[in-house]
Amino acid sequence: PERDTETETQVPMRGGAVIRDHLESIRATARAVETVPELAVIAKHLSAAVDATAAATEWLLETGAADPAARLPGATAYLEMLALTTAAEILTAGALAARELDGDTADQRAVLARFFAVNRVARVPGMVASVTSLGPELAAGRAHVLGG
Repeated sequence: PERDTETETQVPMRGGAVIRDHLESIRATARAVETVPELAVIAKHLSAAVDATAAATEWLLETGAADPAARLPGATAYLEMLALTTAAEILTAGALAARELDGDTADQRAVLARFFAVNRVARVPGMVASVTSLGPELAAGRAHVLGG
């Protein structure tokens, strides 16, 4: 039976508006910490990650409309990009909110958010090629590759 890949993923929901809204929310968090000295380094990494994830999202939306199978080779990398970017936003929002708490808690949350941004999120922009590079090529050759 034919599979309806449009219903198997959340990315194309409402024409991509759901994921675009989510990414815009992350952008807002990155902007919110630009001027907070102990969190400012996060803004650079989080902004770059959300830009990269947005670029990959747009590629998936455009390519998926024309050839849904072309999205499959990059699906895992895309989910990792989205997960890292979303996790960074959660940690950053927590660090921002913790500034209202005692100094130790605020410091601990800021350190964790900075560590995650520098050590995990900083690599998200380099993952775009893993999403976009081989999809059309593999989709075009899938019959040969799969022995069909």
